[in-house]
Amino acid sequence: MRYDDLPRPAVDMAKQVTLDGLGVMQAGSIEPLGLGRIVTQCVRDMGGAAPQGK
Repeated sequence: MRYDDLPRPAVDMAKQVTLDGLGVMQAGSIEPLGLGRIVTQCVRDMGGAAPQGK
């Protein structure tokens, strides 16, 4: 399969959801409410590894 074989609506949607995901990650990395820290602690409490950050 080549890029040119993909339907244009599928390519447009893939671009949109990729940019949306990047925007959500960026916003979550600097949000002031501490929600990222809450999620990180929840993951740790469940025995998972949390990503290292600030």
